[in-house]
Amino acid sequence: MVLHSLQRMVAKATSVLHGAAQPLIVLQGVLELAVLRNENREELRVASQTALREAQRITEQFEELRRIMRSCGALLNQVECLEEGH
Repeated sequence: MVLHSLQRMVAKATSVLHGAAQPLIVLQGVLELAVLRNENREELRVASQTALREAQRITEQFEELRRIMRSCGALLNQVECLEEGH
């Protein structure tokens, strides 16, 4: 049961990391275009807003990953306690 829970958490963590890749790619593209193009003030404002939204998405993904890792740690502690008890 614990092993199954850990396997689910690892799968979820993998999914979260994959999900973080998309906003990173968008963020990189937005910033590259802003640097390469001769944009006016309004275009730079829009690019900055997009970059900020993507950075927020990345932060949310890593917060989710942190929660998953804490849960994994708690499960591993339980396993360790059980093993020490036997």
